[in-house]
Formats: sequence, structure tokens, C-alpha cells
Amino acid sequence: MSSQESRIDLILKPSAALSESLSQQGAPFTLLIMESVAPAPYFQPAGIQEGRDGGDLQANLCAEIIGECKGTILRTSGDALIAVFRETAFAVRAAAKIQRRLSHISQFLPEEERVELRIGIHAGGSRRARSDVSTAISVAARIAKGSGPAQILISSSTLAESVLDKDLRSNWIGKLLEEGNARPEDLFEIIWTDSSAYRELRSQVTASFAQGKLVCPGTEVSDLFESTATKAAEDEGRETASLDLSLAPWPVTLPQRYEVLQELGRGGMGVVYKAHDRETGEILAVKVLKPDIAGDPAGMERFKNELRLARRVTHKNVCRIYEFNRAGGAAFITMELIDGITLHDFVRQRGRLTAEEGVPIARQICAALREAHHQGIIHRDLKPSNIMIDRDGNAKIMDFGIARSLDASVTVTGMVLGTPAYMAPEQAEGRSVDARTDIYLLGLILYEIFTGTVAFSGDTPFLIALKQMREFPPTPRQIDPNLPTYLDNVVMRCLQKDASLRFPSVDELEAALVIEPPSAETGGRKVQVEGS
Repeated sequence: MSSQESRIDLILKPSAALSESLSQQGAPFTLLIMESVAPAPYFQPAGIQEGRDGGDLQANLCAEIIGECKGTILRTSGDALIAVFRETAFAVRAAAKIQRRLSHISQFLPEEERVELRIGIHAGGSRRARSDVSTAISVAARIAKGSGPAQILISSSTLAESVLDKDLRSNWIGKLLEEGNARPEDLFEIIWTDSSAYRELRSQVTASFAQGKLVCPGTEVSDLFESTATKAAEDEGRETASLDLSLAPWPVTLPQRYEVLQELGRGGMGVVYKAHDRETGEILAVKVLKPDIAGDPAGMERFKNELRLARRVTHKNVCRIYEFNRAGGAAFITMELIDGITLHDFVRQRGRLTAEEGVPIARQICAALREAHHQGIIHRDLKPSNIMIDRDGNAKIMDFGIARSLDASVTVTGMVLGTPAYMAPEQAEGRSVDARTDIYLLGLILYEIFTGTVAFSGDTPFLIALKQMREFPPTPRQIDPNLPTYLDNVVMRCLQKDASLRFPSVDELEAALVIEPPSAETGGRKVQVEGS
């Protein structure tokens, strides 16, 4: 057991005042205690208030969910929080929603910045005597200190008094050892996502915890439990160990048919090379999947979808995909090589575009999306670096690798993919997406085209994602007063947090882009790639 005092211990002091506060309630109550297991503080010592740093924002994320679930925060201290609920089921629901939300946001953060919380819940019953209240607090604290990163542990009384939501399951994991007057408690783990995702998550955070990458001072899990789950843990370990992740070296050597000329760029799924096809004589692009994705069945499916879905979208403003292949353990696709630069680099070179320059690009993107949406496909990862501008000024959308059918359900158990600066609120929160998600992403692109800057920025990806969920940027006309008012309105309608307030389709968005033809006074620079 660590000799370092847990932050949970600190939050309980002075214990008399906390016991008095709870004993006055009289009615049955349930305690929820959570603690971060990363070095940075998430909760402010003086309570949760709106603020500009990460701690305030992350704490408010938890506070909002606790409030939605009819809970009350009693106390915060640095990295720990204690809340009380009148309804036990609401406490469990709040814990699951918090873990899901943070898990989705953490997926696009570097490992050292990921948000991990451990949560313990105990239903103390109707406790009028201060001694009984103190016991309930002690049990809740010991459960919280025993939980691991991204884990929710609940007592047997919590399970008995709660009807779990249909998307939650419980699993008995051990018994809390007696301490003082506290009676032994059976402990249950709440499975708050699908089994395979939860198993992977728990193995990852357990490994990080063991390696010291996550900080969690105080009681060790092994000090608290008489667990009989050893066999299950060993079985899980054997299953994980049996995965063959040994693939070809990275970067991989392609078949002799392709002569690699140069590396063009690296992205979330792999590396793109410029190559010469010796059989056809063509110069094309070859996208090679990263080894960790090629060795992952889910990643492999996304990669195959890039070919299957993109081939259904045949349009002059969409990058053509040729074929999928594997060689020596590597997976790759060949695609059209576009002679030009990304929209990101285009705007960086030229600065913000006038209406006359930007509207044609916007309409071409709309045309490509219209074809995709008519095929039942959404892109989900639209951003300036995924759009090429060729030497004739034509826009071409690339990378349908994470596109999904419009009728595919993307739920809170799905994986969030994307870049925080180009992510819709529903993606950041792990909610379902549809064609209006692409419209929000296009709004972010239009904002950058007409202002020369991103709509949302922040010190960390986490903060940017939170802004996508909560804030509105300055309007484009606040940055460039010369921009026509109608374009200002178009962009801001695309960026509505509520998807029902956005344009319902790209057809209506494109129609709005040409309501007021740009004035000749905007300058009339020809949209042309530098060097052409």
C-alpha cells in the first residue's frame, strides 16, 4: 500500500462537516466519489467554476453530467470529487456517462494527456445517525480508492437499490475487506461500453498504471480485495498474448510493381507515397496502412471500407481509388495522384480568400458531398488537409477511409475518429452522426477559407474538443468586415451545435452560397496553385 495520502483522503477532511451535511438529509442517499489518475488537476480546490484552464473545463464536464442526473456536488479538492444522489440508479448512470464522454475525448489525445477517472459508488441508505453516515462515507471512499483508471466499482447495496440502464452490465469482481466497523461488501464492476472495447480499454489503462504512466496515490487495488477473478484475468491475458502483431518493418517495402519515388505525407491511418506503376507506366499515390492498424481487425475493416466506399463515389471532385492489395503483411491501396497542394497549404500561402475565390471552392466541395450523401455515405473527417486543390483550381476530396454508411449507427460505444479542430460536437461527445455532421465540418472549412484562421484553437486537443461542444467562434465578418453578410450567415448556420439548426442538406447549403453573387470589388484574384 502506498504511504502517500490519497487525494480521496484529503477530500474527506474535515470528516465531521461532511458527515453533518449528509446526516441532515435524512432521506436515502448514494455517494459517488471520483479521482483522476493523471498528474494534472481536474477539479479546483475551491469548487467547480467556469474557467479557462483544463481543470475547470474538465471539471465542468463532470459537473454538467452530475447535474443532469440530479446529483449534487458536495466537495472538490484538487483531483477528487464527491457527490450525493437521492436516486441510486442516477448515480450509476452519471458515472457511466462521465466515463463514456471522457473515453471518447481521450481517444484523440496523446497518452500523457489522456483523462482517466476512477469512480466508486455506495448506497448508504437512510442514515440519520452520524456514525452510520461516517461508515457510509468510509465505504464509498475505500471503493473509489480501489477502482482502477476508467473503472466504476459499486457496492452490493448500490446494485440492490439500482435498476441498471439497459446498456449497462455488472460483474462481480471481489469482496471489500473489513475495516473497523465496516461490514464486508461484495463489489461489482460496471461494464459501461461493449465487452470487447471495455476489455481493450481496461488492459490499456492497467498497463499504463503498472508502468507508472498514470498517477494514482493511495490504496492499491490488491490491498482492498479478496478477488476470485484470477482465472478470468489469466484467460484474458492469454487471449491478449495470442494476438500476432508482428508485421513487416515500417515503412514497408512495396511489391516490385511499384517504384517508390517519395513520401508525400503521413496521416492517422498510414503513409502516402508517390510511386511509379511499372506495369501501366502511371504515376500514382500509394497509401500504406500503419502496422498497428493493419494488425487490428477493426482497423483493417476501415481500410477496406476506404476502397469499397470511395469507389461508389464517382465524381470529378473526389480523388479516384484504384485497388486494394496486401504484400508481406502490409496493406495498401493505390489512388489518383493529384498535382496540387492541400487546401490547408493553399490558404496558408494565400491568406483568407475573398468571396469570389472561396465560393467556387465551397461549391465544388458541396458537389462532391452531394454525390457521397446520395450514395448513403458520410465522410466524417472533412478538413483542409483532406482536400486537394489542383493546378487548375479544382477541389478534390480525399480519404473516405473512415466514412460510414448513413444507415450505420454510431453510438456512444463507437470510436471517435477525427481531429479536434475539425470535429462536430456530436463526434466529440460520441453521439450519432449523419449528413449534417459533414455540413458542420464544411462550416469549419469555410470559416478557415474566409477568415484565414481556424474556428477553434486551444492549448490541448481536449480543450479544442470542449470548445466544439460549447462555444461559438467570432463571426467571419468580425474578422473580415468586407465579407458579404450572406456568407457570414451561411458559415454560422453550418456551425450550429444543434444539428437540426444547420442546413438539412448540402443542396440547401450550396443554394445559399449563391444567393448573393460576389461583388467585383472583392478583387478577383484567380484561384491558381502557386507555381502553375
